[in-house]
Amino acid sequence: VVAKYFRDNFGRDSAEHLSTALIPSDRDKTLERVKERLANRQDNSWSLIATSCVEAGVDLSFHTGFRELASLTSLLQAAGRVNRNGEYGVSSVYTFCLVENEMLKSNPSLKNAAAVLRGFIEKGTIIETSLVTKAIESEIKLYGMNALHKKLSEQETVRNFPFVSEKFKVIDTDTRIAVVDEDIVRKIHSGHINRHELQRNSLQITVYKLRELHIPQIVDELYYWNLGYDEFIGYMSGVIETKKFDSILIVRQ
Repeated sequence: VVAKYFRDNFGRDSAEHLSTALIPSDRDKTLERVKERLANRQDNSWSLIATSCVEAGVDLSFHTGFRELASLTSLLQAAGRVNRNGEYGVSSVYTFCLVENEMLKSNPSLKNAAAVLRGFIEKGTIIETSLVTKAIESEIKLYGMNALHKKLSEQETVRNFPFVSEKFKVIDTDTRIAVVDEDIVRKIHSGHINRHELQRNSLQITVYKLRELHIPQIVDELYYWNLGYDEFIGYMSGVIETKKFDSILIVRQ
């Protein structure tokens, strides 16, 4: 949503966008374009709008960084993409809160971690790596122990590892593969598709979103993303247009 706002209001050259809303082949193209633009010091009036996918394993260095309020570790990770080699002299990283609306929603799973970081900031604490352990301890206290957490701990103690393996999830998200290319869909139906080609041209989308938007199923757990898709904001192009249409219908009613 933010990337689209930049493009629509400031022009396509004002921003690049990286997230899992793009298929892998488009993410690779975008990453290469970002590196080229960073290498050109005359091209200095643009922003990279990205999800946490750029917080680790990506060697990028920007002059200034902005990170939506989340955990302290996420802020430090984002800071690692700013002035990595001291090439910009003094640089700044800011954390901010988005105002929620129909299209912009905060991540409820980050509520407690964000509260801990906000507490540090409001107390005037200097944000540095030495705070990580304290921050994680504070987050754990806020999350507490629910029935499943206790059961996992008990079963790990008695070495019931199959149970722990099945029930323990770092990221508890139920997703399915959605294909954005009609040619790939035809290949799937004909049986002439390999895993690599499928991975390069597909997305992982949550089941509830696929059902909410009535996305058709191809076979088994494969779906065909038949809404809008573009190389800049990916499948969110279709989601945004659908939400806009729904809003128009509600207003007219």
